[in-house]
Amino acid sequence: MPSAGSKFRDALKAVAISVVVAVLALVVAESCATFAIERHATRTKDPATGRTRYIMQIGKFPWSRNSITTLNSQGFPDVEFASVRKNNCRHVVFVGDSFVFGDGVDGDSNFVALVRRWGTARMRGQCIRVFNLGERGTTINRQMESVQQTFDMLSPDIVILGQYQNDLIDLTAPAARADSLLPAGHEVGTWTNVRDRFGPANLNLVRFLLYQGFGIAIKREMHYDLLRHWSVLADTTRKADAENLMHTYEGLYGAFAKDLAQRGVAFGVVIIPSKFDVLAGRFPEEAFFVELARKYNVPFMTVFSLLDQKRSPYAFLMYDGHFNERGNRLVARAIYDWMFNSSPAPFPQLRKAEAATTVHPTKASARSAAP
Repeated sequence: MPSAGSKFRDALKAVAISVVVAVLALVVAESCATFAIERHATRTKDPATGRTRYIMQIGKFPWSRNSITTLNSQGFPDVEFASVRKNNCRHVVFVGDSFVFGDGVDGDSNFVALVRRWGTARMRGQCIRVFNLGERGTTINRQMESVQQTFDMLSPDIVILGQYQNDLIDLTAPAARADSLLPAGHEVGTWTNVRDRFGPANLNLVRFLLYQGFGIAIKREMHYDLLRHWSVLADTTRKADAENLMHTYEGLYGAFAKDLAQRGVAFGVVIIPSKFDVLAGRFPEEAFFVELARKYNVPFMTVFSLLDQKRSPYAFLMYDGHFNERGNRLVARAIYDWMFNSSPAPFPQLRKAEAATTVHPTKASARSAAP
């Protein structure tokens, strides 16, 4: 008959084995999560054309997916602008951050590229060219500069600004915080986003489970509000920062609208929410962006309601905040209808010499419309 000491040692051994198994399982799970959600971005030269390719890889083998976007010599996801000859064409220029750039999907799958293809297929009696000045990690100050720097090459008739949820916060980034951008006497504190607020969520396994949980909640029309960690307008402790940022942003926005008007260029905006806005079922920045558009008589459209209504299939990349192919297609269809079908027309110059046959984007030709 085993002694009490022997029973204790057996029990201790069983506990130790269980702990070792649990630790090994955790290590394996963490490794698998790392392989699934790790993200890398690289730039390489295409040996055939000599052009730079931006490659975004999410996950590692066997769960990896790569997106490839070819850049021109100015760093934009488009053709070489120096070779463009306007002739009698209408030029529409989209400008914005990584959502306009098309982060996470191939260059021919982002919403700007889709609007380009569908618009060209529709307007067979008129030359329409669409250009993409999307640049990752930027906000309105840099986006204004991009339009000004390429203006002589592209001669735009219409400029459409993509406004994303974090454009206010991005004014606090070092590249955007030149003294000329900040109102006199205004100081804006640093901002820490939701990824840094989770603490233990920096473990890949926890992040993996969180991403999956957020995806399930969005697809099942469940609302979970994390915006106090993500949106400066939703954080009641940052009211002063929010006011300063809105003041700064409006100054830049007004200057942008005035500059385009003086050049005879139409101005419009597309207002884009984050994944966390859809998760929460509300979009605090939307009211601010809409108010600016109305104040400066800028045609606008917002896609928050669309994405909130069409939650499944999922419109976002699972382990990244950007749109997947479906999300880009949803947004492209909404922008296309706004530009070419809505009444009153936001851009009447796109309705002139319109072809008799209207081609809906779901039936539009898939051929490229490169200038």
